[in-house]
This record gives sequence, C-alpha cells and structure tokens, in this order.
Amino acid sequence: MSQRSMWIGGAVALLWLTMMGMLFERELGGARVGSGAVAPAPATPQSVWLGVYSGSGEVGGETARRVGHVHLHTSAEERHGSDGVRTTAASRMTLDLMGRATDLEVTGVVWRAASANASATAADGAPRAEVDVAVRSNGAEFALRGAVLGETFRGTIVSAGEELPLELPVPGDLLLETGFGQAVRFPTLEPGDDVRIASLDPLTLQRGTARVRCLAIETLQIGGRSIEARKLEVDAGGFTSLAWVDENGEVLRASTPLGLEIRRLAPGERRVLDADGSVSARDTEADLDPGSESDGGFLGLTAIRPDGPRPRRGLERLVVRVDGLGVELRPVGEPPSADVSLPSDGAQRLVGEVLTVTAIGPAEPAQSEVESGLIGRPRPEHLAPDPFVQSEHPRILERAQSIVAPLAEEADDWARAVALHDWVYERIDKEPVVSIPSALEVLESRRGDCNEHTVLYTALARAIGLPTRIAVGLVWSDELDGFYYHAWPEVWIADASAGARWIRLDPTLGQPVADATHIKLLEGGIETWPRLLPTLGRLEFTILELAP
Repeated sequence: MSQRSMWIGGAVALLWLTMMGMLFERELGGARVGSGAVAPAPATPQSVWLGVYSGSGEVGGETARRVGHVHLHTSAEERHGSDGVRTTAASRMTLDLMGRATDLEVTGVVWRAASANASATAADGAPRAEVDVAVRSNGAEFALRGAVLGETFRGTIVSAGEELPLELPVPGDLLLETGFGQAVRFPTLEPGDDVRIASLDPLTLQRGTARVRCLAIETLQIGGRSIEARKLEVDAGGFTSLAWVDENGEVLRASTPLGLEIRRLAPGERRVLDADGSVSARDTEADLDPGSESDGGFLGLTAIRPDGPRPRRGLERLVVRVDGLGVELRPVGEPPSADVSLPSDGAQRLVGEVLTVTAIGPAEPAQSEVESGLIGRPRPEHLAPDPFVQSEHPRILERAQSIVAPLAEEADDWARAVALHDWVYERIDKEPVVSIPSALEVLESRRGDCNEHTVLYTALARAIGLPTRIAVGLVWSDELDGFYYHAWPEVWIADASAGARWIRLDPTLGQPVADATHIKLLEGGIETWPRLLPTLGRLEFTILELAP
C-alpha cells in the first residue's frame, strides 16, 4: 500500500492563503498604529481576483501551472443596527498530491463592525464580528460559524452533519481577523521599513504576529500593463513569503518556498459570476491543472531527501544527523526565544545534532527514564475531547466499545490499543483529503490520509480511557524516496515488566509499533500546525546508521 501522507501540504497551502488575505492590526517601531478596528467601509464594493500557480517561471510559461484561484469581494453592510464591512471569499485549488488530483475549496463570509461601532456593539451585546467559513476537499466538509461577543468567540463547528459548540477567547483589542481580507491589503511601506502586524487566524483561531519588511520597488507586468510594486518579505513564525503590492497595499503577486504563487488576474482570466453574485462552478479557461510530477507533486516540495545510505520501511533503529535545527518551533506570534530542540522520548533522543530513533513496543526493556518514555507523563488533555477529537460523542463512544468488545475480558490496554489500530487501518480508505481533520467526519466518510486516521484513532482511544496524544513529524516513504510530513498517535501503556511509556502507532501505514523512520517534531492538534512552518525547506538529514 502506498503512503499518502499529504496533510502538511494541504495545511500549509490553507494557512498560507489565509495569511496572504489577512486584515491587519499594525504595530510600527514598537508603537501601536492601528486600533484593531476594521478599516472604513468602502464607498463602492471592491473585488480582487487572484490566480494560484504551482511551479516556477512566468504565468503562461511552460513551468508555471495555474492550479486555483481566490476571489474576494468587500462591501459595506449594516447588521444589528451597526455599520460594518462584509467580505466574501471563494477559493479553489486542485493539487497533485502523491499522484492524485486533490481538490480544495475554501468559501466564507465575514462581517465586522466598523471602528466607530466596535465599542458600542460590545456594550449592547451585539456581535463585533460574525464568521461563516467552510472548507471542502474530495467530498469532506468542515465549517466554522459563530460571532465575537465581547471578548469571546461563540460558535459551532459543523462536521459529519452535526453542530458542535465552540467557545474561545478573543483579545479585546483584536477583532476577528479573517483569511479573506479587505482587498488583500498590506501596509504601505517604503524600502527599508520594517513592520510587525498582529492578526487572528480564523481557521485555527490563534493570535499571531507577522513581520513585514519592504525590500525594494519593482515593476510588474499584469494584463499588459506596467505596475510599480513594493516587494515585501513576510515572516510568520519563521515561514517566509514574498509579496509584491501596489501603491494601495493590495497584493499583485506573492510566493512561498513551497513553490506556490498567487498573482492578480487580469479581467480576461477571471471566472464568471452568476447573476446572484456567486462564483460560477466552471472556469472560463481550461480546467485547473494539478500537474503531474513523479516526485509527489506539491507534496514533493516539502520532502527531505537525505544524504548517506537510503532508509527503508520497517527499520528498528535509525541514527541521523539533523542540520537546520536553528529554527524555532514556536507558535506563530510568540516573541523569539531560545531555539527549541526536537523532543526526546522513549522512541527518539537527540544529542547535539545526532538523532537516534528506535521502534519500541510496550514490553521492550528500558535503560533510562528517557527511553522508558516517562518524560511527559499523561496530562488531563490526553483523555479529553476537543472540537476535532470528539471522544465523548455518542457515535465515537459506541464505535470504540464495539471494536474492543470481542476481546477477552482480561485483555490489557495494549491489546485494546492494537484492536483500535487494526480497525482504523482496515476500515479507513487511504485517500488524499486537504481539509480540517475531524474524528466524526472520518468516522462518517471512512476515508482520509494520515491526519484523518490519527484524529479518529485518538478519539476512539480516549473514548475507552487510553491516554493518547498526536505526534507530528516526518516519516520515510519507499515509494517517493524521501522523508515526508506525517502525523501519528501515541498511546500511554503500562506493562508489568517494562513499566509505563508512550508507544507510537501508525494506523495509516498499518504499524502497531511505528518503525524507526518516524521522526517527531512536535506534539499536539491543529493549533500546533503553524509551528511546523519554520522547518519547511530548512531541515537536512544525513543517515549515519540503519538497523537491522
């Protein structure tokens, strides 16, 4: 069975497009410039069309392929007796992920009270902002709906046909920023200017800070016109992109190290609007081209191809030198701190730049506290549900109990963990899905890639009382001859002879004990995704030892 662990490709694409379209609250030279309130409502509706391209070279050339588009429309709208700004978005991408054309659609509507009304809406209980965002990929759908009331976002996550409540704090000085920004504007800067910009990602609802520097003024050709543009470097949590903006701060072109670019579309390149203002289901040009690349397509751009002897699936021990650990695996927006090393636990240990990974099962004898996995004992959240791991939902509870019911009454925790692994591996089809993972959605659709398998396994395990955490990192692919970003669950198991420890399983690849090619970068759910961005394109591996 081929490996199809493409979650990081979809996640990064989604996060990057979100970042490119942010509304910003500006901080310049350490002093606040903006109040965090929305910009004045436009006198007339504004629209911007952006094409998404994969590969290098000029648009229309042989190497750059159009793989999607983003359409943003901003207009004034009154709600709840308050003036405000309504932004709608429709975006679509078709990416080649591990040889499959995979669709991704992000659509939504966001309304924010105008600056003059923000305090009034907070005082009288009316929403300061409202959001309705949907993400769809290959038949899977995830939606987030709700409003900012005072300093709290209250809403629902819609997954597998069910609405699940969600409540999160929103800082009082920062309204709900959207991935669908007003005309995709950046601050107006001159060469040498350096600005920090605060924002809130609507898909992870995490506050962050981006650093924007103006590098130069250049001339771009768009639709046969020469347009003067400011070239900006945008750094969000160590993930660096380039953006070219016009005199109004609107994006003309943007690119990332991943090989994706967005570019302003000329009128003849745009999609057709239906009479009701919605985006037509078809492009005016040829169907979007996902491309066909032997190295895994878009996912191949994130691969790490090591020096030294080639690893193989099923290794029991791997020793690798890791270069590029100067990056900081910190949440987007946190101030710089000491470099964070790769985590050490019962399966991997980093000494200097040398990482040793061992496939360890529940009965393996431990030689130290690190090897036993006792570092990082279970915490309450390892048994708790969250908006994406709905371990207390009746459907999850019922399924988990039915899976372990056939086991003998004296079956231990490891036997139950393996039963869950076997069920998820055998019952979930290995298909690319670029979306926000939800255990309920996976249980309903019975398909997905590594993060779908992982969130479902985690929910099922927690439902029967097994402390479980999600690991995110890299795994070797024989098929693609490289390390690719991947996710897998880890379960806390107590063995009579070996003691208690975290055990890695991989229900995507069918490994009850994950092999030694699993290199963990961090632990956690969707809120940790932005912390991976600094590693993309920076880590380098040299294989020192393989066994057996």
